[in-house]
Amino acid sequence: MTGTRVSRAAVAAIACIAALGTIPPHAETRAAQASAPVEAGGRPAPPDAPVTAVDEVEPNGDLATAMPLALDSSRGGVTDVANDVDVYRFALLGPTAVHLTLESAAGAAQELSLGWGSDNRQIARASLTAGANAPLVWDGTLQSGDYYVQVWSGVPTRTPYRVRLRQGDPFAGSSPSTPLAVTATLTFPQNHVAAFAADAQTVPGHLDIVSTAGPTDLTVATYAADERWTVTADETTVHLDAGAHVAVPVTVRVAPGAWDDHPVEVAAGVRGSSGAHVTATAPITPDDATAEVSPSPAPEIPTALAGGLDVAWAALGGESLDNHASLIDGLVNDGGTQRARFADVTDGMAIRLGGQGVRLAGFRIIPAASTAVGDRLRTFRVLGSTDGTTFVPLLSGTLTPREEPQAFVLPQTASARVVKLVPIDAQDPHATAFAIAEFEAIADPATSPLGDDGLEISPVLRGGHVVTMDPYIDTQAMLDATSQFSLMASWPTTRTEPFSWVVGFLDGRAARIDRIDWRYRPGQDATRAVPSVDVFASTASAAGPWTKLGTWTIAPQGDSRPFRPAGQPLARYLRFVAARTTSRYYADLPMYLSIHERPSGASYHSVLALPEGSTPAPIAAARAAGDGTPHPLPFDTAVHGSVRAGVSGDHWTLTVPPAAPGITLTMANTPTVSATLQVTNAAGAAMPLQEDAVGPDVHRYRASLPPGQYDVTVIEPPHSIAVVWDTSGSVGGWIPAIIAAVRNFTRDAVPGRDEIDLLPFRDPIAEPLLPAFSGNPSQLFSAIQAYDWKDSSSAAEGGLVGALQLLADRPGRRAIVLMTDAETSSLRLTPQVWSLVARTTPQIFTLSVSTNSVDAIAWHSRDLMMDWAVSTGGFNAMIGDASDTKAAFDRIAAALRGWAPYTLTAALSAPLAPGRLAVTRAPEPARAADRPALALLLDASGSMLQSIHGRRKIDIARAEIDHLVRGVIAAGTPVTLRVYGQGGPGSCRSDLMLPLAPLDRVKAETIVATVHSTDGAKTATAASLRATAADLANATGAKRVVLITDGEENCGGDVNAEIATLRASGIDVELDVVGFAVDSPASGRTFEKWAGLGGGRYYEARDAGTLDTAVRAAMTEHFDVVDASGAVVASGDVGGPAVSVPPGHYVVRLRGEPRISAAADVAPSSTTNAVLPREAALP
Repeated sequence: MTGTRVSRAAVAAIACIAALGTIPPHAETRAAQASAPVEAGGRPAPPDAPVTAVDEVEPNGDLATAMPLALDSSRGGVTDVANDVDVYRFALLGPTAVHLTLESAAGAAQELSLGWGSDNRQIARASLTAGANAPLVWDGTLQSGDYYVQVWSGVPTRTPYRVRLRQGDPFAGSSPSTPLAVTATLTFPQNHVAAFAADAQTVPGHLDIVSTAGPTDLTVATYAADERWTVTADETTVHLDAGAHVAVPVTVRVAPGAWDDHPVEVAAGVRGSSGAHVTATAPITPDDATAEVSPSPAPEIPTALAGGLDVAWAALGGESLDNHASLIDGLVNDGGTQRARFADVTDGMAIRLGGQGVRLAGFRIIPAASTAVGDRLRTFRVLGSTDGTTFVPLLSGTLTPREEPQAFVLPQTASARVVKLVPIDAQDPHATAFAIAEFEAIADPATSPLGDDGLEISPVLRGGHVVTMDPYIDTQAMLDATSQFSLMASWPTTRTEPFSWVVGFLDGRAARIDRIDWRYRPGQDATRAVPSVDVFASTASAAGPWTKLGTWTIAPQGDSRPFRPAGQPLARYLRFVAARTTSRYYADLPMYLSIHERPSGASYHSVLALPEGSTPAPIAAARAAGDGTPHPLPFDTAVHGSVRAGVSGDHWTLTVPPAAPGITLTMANTPTVSATLQVTNAAGAAMPLQEDAVGPDVHRYRASLPPGQYDVTVIEPPHSIAVVWDTSGSVGGWIPAIIAAVRNFTRDAVPGRDEIDLLPFRDPIAEPLLPAFSGNPSQLFSAIQAYDWKDSSSAAEGGLVGALQLLADRPGRRAIVLMTDAETSSLRLTPQVWSLVARTTPQIFTLSVSTNSVDAIAWHSRDLMMDWAVSTGGFNAMIGDASDTKAAFDRIAAALRGWAPYTLTAALSAPLAPGRLAVTRAPEPARAADRPALALLLDASGSMLQSIHGRRKIDIARAEIDHLVRGVIAAGTPVTLRVYGQGGPGSCRSDLMLPLAPLDRVKAETIVATVHSTDGAKTATAASLRATAADLANATGAKRVVLITDGEENCGGDVNAEIATLRASGIDVELDVVGFAVDSPASGRTFEKWAGLGGGRYYEARDAGTLDTAVRAAMTEHFDVVDASGAVVASGDVGGPAVSVPPGHYVVRLRGEPRISAAADVAPSSTTNAVLPREAALP
């Protein structure tokens, strides 16, 4: 290829194949018009995809929109407009031989370039000349990292092209022309492993070698395309006679955190004495549906270094002797990255180590993730000195281009007072400068270089920090030993909530607390001094749960007596709750608050030391789906299982004994419980449960269950995921990576498994792009494509509040993916964030965007991201190269989409206290005609001529109805009025005075004025009810009949039968009965029976005042509370007093119109409000 730039990515050798020769460098690549077609491979396009097949999707003209191009795949497109550039991206996990081709369908001229890393550093560039009938070919070996292939044409053309990328032979080199008379086959019976596992996995296989000629001596070497994996052959030399066969056992050790759905080629090379060789390959694919294969611990930190202090760290006394402070500041962001020119540091970068009598066990180097991969340090030396003058070599090492920390253990411990890091070259050998995020000198974990006392772990530069304060003050000053003043918090006596704050430690780690010191300045105002504080500890989260360690009396001035909690308890977070001051308005924080951990020893290493164990959050291993067979669930004995969204749940049989007071079902899992459960009775009806989230790792369900057998089904609902990202200018350089990552994540959504919403930062609270969570990839992709990226907000807490509010009532696993630099403008929302975290119990995955911040500001941003993640069972990762960002999203997906393990325990418990349920209606519809219809049915028979306090009953009743139509009933409401008893002596006539129509007040008043009673007229209640069905025939929605009467049927009708017919006719109607001055108790009982049959209520009225009250009550809407079995457990008036019901889940139905309903979850000892809609739900 012309214009080729030689890169270090092409010249690194693989040690394990040294016997077979090294992989050729870029200098040995060729650019040629090949004499024969070159095959393509795999997805995105099939291996034999024709060059005319176009599968590119615009826009794909820059690194942010680059389309994925995997090994053994191809992509095709056209460059049909001016300046059209098509960009494709592929990622490599280790040194890999590649074969890249560009082919044009009709010999059109095309340009191709190959770039490396986030700056697209050019490795090669060449042209496909017009008229060429064979593809352009490039062969070479590339190091790990992201690569970009760009295709363009100087002149727009509709001629399709195709880019093909194949994985080459890792053992290729100069070989003799005579082939090796041997066949080799590599086989792994288990060729899938768990993605993102916390443990290493071991995959056994075998290499079958067959000699097809005479005796031969062979050497065997192995290779894996992921540089973190190791491949071992049991035999590295083999002698075979003619026709002989040997099976060589081969073992692959898969490193923790293997990328999901990224096949890794494993190869074995067999070479003869002549130099000829054959290569056998087999892929191993990590995925999130496979269980861990022969897992074994593989801690990120080597055992020899785990628990050792970084004595180069400035916070522990390390000092740069030549102005390279960023090398040892503990920060890995852009601001904490050390950059230098090789020419300026030929003598090395000198660091005086903290402590005394230091013995070093090794070193750790953290590459600069925010720096282009070519500028990352590659080879280096470390020198040591005990006097600062004479230096001796301690270590020589080589770093991979990967962003992760890389540790180097010394063969034996070494004493040193000063060390020098001597950079040799960068990943790009042409680079004149390099970058490194952090250099760590690790003391022997068995020693105490900083003394035998416990270390102070609260200073900001050691990772100590105030997580939250309520009322909130943006300060970390109290943790600074140099502070000379106390900040004053507003705490008026009108505020009933306590004044409290929470302190956390380095990266959310847990420490053994030895003592806490509190200092006020000598002249402290005693009225504002806190007299005492209650001290609490949590090992789980900054939101609790909390264990009280004791009450600490505070001196109003100067130093208080240290607080020493009993037993040096383990605490990830400490909470301080202040007693009220004597000031009416204020409380002063301590001038200095200091926290010391217990001394290090055999059973405890400092929270500031390199952590022991594996850093990646574990991903739940897969398991076979439940077979649906119920298993017994005993009381007081834990059972275990795991479920997965979209897969059938686990079933357990619970037998409740007689007189059981209550049942508690406890679900637990670390770090979070994402499964949920339901309990059904023998009839299959769901039983009401009260859920309490004790913490993210414990959920408790309580119920009052009658004796009997129940099915407890454990399921995992679809995952609810809020993707939230920073829109401020400080992350502008990372927007391309954010866009690409969000697109890839949403593209893989599966309906029924994933429900996603998207929230860009906005002030003050983030708002979703979608009206509701969606599992539709097309809808999600369209939303992100349509987003205009015009928001500009750094409100990280506002983003979290918006997401947490969306997730608050979602079932099952709730998660937030947060991408930000945490240089936030919304710290005032911090208490609200933690309150919502405690209530919502989400997992928060924080993806940190690098910034130029340094010192306390950078530490604060880091602390925020770690606290949000650690407290919720998520994890924090740094956004770097595009492939690493995608891997972080894939790891999140694996964490969410893997199996959800659980532990379930059943126990007898105290019965639940009842709750209360209040019911209201949604606002009236804009059109009165859409409101429920009202039928007024008035008894005007002869008995209504009797008087009450000097007024005839019919006059009182007529006045009441006149009052209703004048102002009580809303104008336009559909109304009918039917009166019976106006037809003369002995008459059973029933008159429709007002046919069904929207209420016209003037017309109604005129008609009502004509209502009268006739002496001797009979009571035709049954006939009137029969006619009412016809009166309401054209009414839609709910219907109510209000009957006002003073006597029983005497026209020979059967009122009970008419009511039953009315209710069975398909007309959704409720009948309420008002008995007016009824003298006979038997008649009252009859009327009450009628109301019961009509689904309504009976009201008694003795005079004009009580008639008005009773009629108004009868016109009030009523509701029924229905449990999971369909039984009505309570009834009440809409808008009336709350009713008492047992805790649980219910459906509230409007009496007379059961399609108008609302769900309600009633908690013990609290009032729940349910709002009934105005319109019925669609069937």
